[in-house]
Amino acid sequence: MGRAWKGALVVMLALLLWVSVWPLTVAADDPVWDGAAKTVTMKAGEEQRYIYIPAADGNYTISQSTSVIRTSFEQADLIDKDAEPIPVHVEGKANPNDECYRLKGGVRYIVRMSMWEGHTEWPNGLTDTISIYAGEPKKEIDLCTPYPANGELKLTVKPGDTYKYKFTPSTTDYYVLYSANTVVDVRLAHGPDDMGMPENQLMIANPFGVMHGYLTQLTAGETYMIWFSMWEGHPDREGFTDTYYLQKVSGMKAAELRSAYDHKTTDLYGYVGGHIQLFPYTDPLYYEAFTTEWSISDTSVAQFVTGSDHKQTRELELKKAGTVTVTAMVDGKAVSKTITVKDRPVLEVGKSTRLTFGGTLGVQCAFTPAESGTYRFAMTGAGGTTVIQDTGYATYWEGSGSLSARLTAGKTYILEGAFGPADYTVKVTKGGSSTPTNPAPPSGDEPGSTTSSSASQPSAEPTDEPVVAPTDTTASAADKKPAHKVPVHHENGKGNVRYEDVAHLLGEGETLTVTVEDSAVTTVSLPVQALAEAAQADTTLRVELSHATVTLDATVLARAAAAAEGEAVELTVDRVRPDTLAESQQAKLKNKEVAAVVRLTLTGGAEIHELGGTAAVTIPFTPEKGKSLKDYTVYYLSADGKLEKMKTTVTQGGLTFLTTHFSDYVMMYEPQTEQKPAVAPLTVILCVAGALLIMGGGVVSILLLSKKR
Repeated sequence: MGRAWKGALVVMLALLLWVSVWPLTVAADDPVWDGAAKTVTMKAGEEQRYIYIPAADGNYTISQSTSVIRTSFEQADLIDKDAEPIPVHVEGKANPNDECYRLKGGVRYIVRMSMWEGHTEWPNGLTDTISIYAGEPKKEIDLCTPYPANGELKLTVKPGDTYKYKFTPSTTDYYVLYSANTVVDVRLAHGPDDMGMPENQLMIANPFGVMHGYLTQLTAGETYMIWFSMWEGHPDREGFTDTYYLQKVSGMKAAELRSAYDHKTTDLYGYVGGHIQLFPYTDPLYYEAFTTEWSISDTSVAQFVTGSDHKQTRELELKKAGTVTVTAMVDGKAVSKTITVKDRPVLEVGKSTRLTFGGTLGVQCAFTPAESGTYRFAMTGAGGTTVIQDTGYATYWEGSGSLSARLTAGKTYILEGAFGPADYTVKVTKGGSSTPTNPAPPSGDEPGSTTSSSASQPSAEPTDEPVVAPTDTTASAADKKPAHKVPVHHENGKGNVRYEDVAHLLGEGETLTVTVEDSAVTTVSLPVQALAEAAQADTTLRVELSHATVTLDATVLARAAAAAEGEAVELTVDRVRPDTLAESQQAKLKNKEVAAVVRLTLTGGAEIHELGGTAAVTIPFTPEKGKSLKDYTVYYLSADGKLEKMKTTVTQGGLTFLTTHFSDYVMMYEPQTEQKPAVAPLTVILCVAGALLIMGGGVVSILLLSKKR
């Protein structure tokens, strides 16, 4: 009996092992490839698979011209747990797209070639030559062209290209590498194994980006490499042309303190309450990095703003009328500038007041209404942000704009404008539009009305109510006016909305709908002035893109307009490949059935993560055959890999959730009902049980009876 029992255990263990690996074994129906150069043409969303068997243990390199076609090794036979391919990091490669893996000899690997479905830049497909060879990628020895002796290089760089130059300085000194734009990525390092960047990255001439560059100290006789590259996914397929300058910082000819907002303005003045930022305008321009020891003659007239102690510039706050002298040491030489401070202009009803630039960014005006009521401030000129202090009312305007608020008689209000470099005019009139329901906050402030959700996390409060657009939470559909459809202009791969197409549609409680018909467009550019005015009119904005429909309430529009640094805010909704996420995020999604990853981005010069209000997001999705939409759930995926479950509601043709935070969201398949076991494994288990009954006899019967009791 003992020998039979041992035999039964052996049979049972063997069958159970077979059951455990049976569903994981991959059919060997993929063609075998010896790794020789293969030319592949692939379109977005396509995939090809091959079997590759390395001759011996070691490192193997996948070589290809670009990384657009994703090529990787995968384990073909999961029975061998030690055969998992291990990526090998190699620096200083001749081809940055080559990838190296540690493989095991004699083991079958799947070589998977795929192209992300979102790569629509190549509608006719992308052709690349791919090969596999034993060993690590070849390191570059001297593949660089000497940098021109005169230090000036005009270069056109296309997406995916990398151009390499070498430079050997004759003397040890500081050198600057600069250009007029930052579209092309520039890196200066000691050699192919040095992935570092220069010590100082600086914007030359003024903070608004007249020139950009790197300043670093180079050693005589050493050879340095300079890389010029452009992201392979950049929409400008024809490339970008710019002129790059590499010069030694060798002696300042002249220097003068000027306004950082416009280096052409030499006569500097401003009004009480305004700000001015100074920088040393030098010959040559890039000498600004050596400015130290700032001082001011009279701190009662003007004083340095705390926290503005950047080594190249200083920001001043103008305190009272008078003159003040600012001095800076530039390369050990004292350079001074006198600034005139004027009293705040006083605004009067029915009168236009012209405000001049003078090199300052902000201007403050005083207004004291004789009667309580609604007053309208109309601005004309270049454009900027206007705020009525202590009221929460603000607007962004371009060319012309207006701001209305209800004011109290006898109280002095400060109207503060941030603009430049140009003059503009303010005219005050009695009356105007009524006080807005959701006033836009002053630039840089948080909106006064926020949701109950935490500002740092997306809203995920559970509710059994169906998800609706945020505007429907404040009024019934019958009370709302019909939605207006906004024209969209397709330019530079984006959907652009123009202010003149929106201004006449803004009305209290209405909804603006922006529909992008082109499925390849993932970004919509929205004018800041329109967002600010829409927020004041309690208007809701609905943006319909191929990957999702996003509805923004008035509070979010106010936040976006206030946080924007330019004339437009861009909303981007994109599908993201899971294998392009950060390692911590990929690790969290391992062994989960991910249907889609949607990235929501709101950018107004800088990225705006916290919305200050609520956005409703609807992701269009058709489940696979046999699966239901109700079995999918949306999760917020943080940058450090944390998952937060969102309250997800099934809507017509997709899933909807509410959020106060834009980031990455993952749609996962999580069936609500218990899945039935596969027939084949169940049959095997029954066979095992039958064998045990035959061989073990009463022992099994006793075990079953005990379990039943």
